[in-house]
Amino acid sequence: MWKLKGLLARVVRNHVAHDHRLRLQHCQCHSDDLELFCVFCGVSLIVGSPALLNEIADCLVERGVSVYKINSPAASIRVH
Repeated sequence: MWKLKGLLARVVRNHVAHDHRLRLQHCQCHSDDLELFCVFCGVSLIVGSPALLNEIADCLVERGVSVYKINSPAASIRVH
């Protein structure tokens, strides 16, 4: 749990604070996994299962962060 909190804090500090766009999308290397992708940097921030990534994205949305998604059944979070 502490690693997840540190990871979320790093994402917010390094990407959200600088107004970078975050997108939840299918991972290029693993067909079943999702990734949280920074559009500005072109970097994959987190890769994991759809359940885990949706939970992380929901945590970010609750903090007021805009997370965009590609239309797919696996990426089930709200679009802001």
